[in-house]
Amino acid sequence: MVSLVAYPYSYNSMYSGILELFVWEGEYVAILSRQSDLDQVAVNKMLKAFDSAYLFYLDRTGKKPLTSEHVNQKLPIADVPFTCDNPYAAACGHIGAFGIELRHDTFDALYMGVITKDEVDQTVFYELGRNFWFYDEQYDGDPVARGFAIFMRFVAMEFLDVKGAVINGHSFEQFKSAIEGLAAMYIATDYLYWENLVAENRRVPNDFNLDQNDLFASFCFELHRRYPQFINNVWKETQLLKKALSTQDVIDNFFLASCNATRTNLTVTFENWRWKISDVALAQVSYYMAEE
Repeated sequence: MVSLVAYPYSYNSMYSGILELFVWEGEYVAILSRQSDLDQVAVNKMLKAFDSAYLFYLDRTGKKPLTSEHVNQKLPIADVPFTCDNPYAAACGHIGAFGIELRHDTFDALYMGVITKDEVDQTVFYELGRNFWFYDEQYDGDPVARGFAIFMRFVAMEFLDVKGAVINGHSFEQFKSAIEGLAAMYIATDYLYWENLVAENRRVPNDFNLDQNDLFASFCFELHRRYPQFINNVWKETQLLKKALSTQDVIDNFFLASCNATRTNLTVTFENWRWKISDVALAQVSYYMAEE
């Protein structure tokens, strides 16, 4: 175990003003807590998990967030009274830049979960998906942006063999399995199409209150399961694509990024998912990629 010494720090929060906190430094992230006497074993576990998650995101996206907010060039994870201009927000992360804030009760739940159950709350892993989101031009935000964070949260924790804590009253594995299975439920509901789900803010009927963001994550899980190289390449391929000027461009861009990432013509898969791909995008992959 690395011996840690917390030191005082004046932190300029997103919405709570200047806060006097205590810094616990890892290699790539820094935890900023309102207490200086936290259990060192617990803090070491948290820092190890979040350092590893940072590297996971960096490796899969190939790009580092902007360092607009940092502690010695490390990504801050701060314990704050409220964040995101919303007293009910559990956490907030800068888009495409350093900075995660956890509301006091969210931070306390994370810390106590590590101490009492050796479980790590998923919130920081999700918010890293906001820090490493670089694709607004290609996807124009939600549901892809939130779906990215949802998907990457789970695959990062699985890759790092982190034991997840309860999410929304369900066990970590129950919640993850519900999201993974959402695509199959969508496919079985033949009156739903990806376009009308997004345009009309509709949901696949389910018992976990999952929405379009979770469905996008479920599509990613399907590709991740079938093609191991998908997760290593898809976000890097995305950065090479043109700016989306329409919903059709967003659909085409994810199709093309997925095909390029897997080196496979995924037309059949996307047809089964009832994603309407343009003739231009279909032509781009039909000449040089292997069929499924």
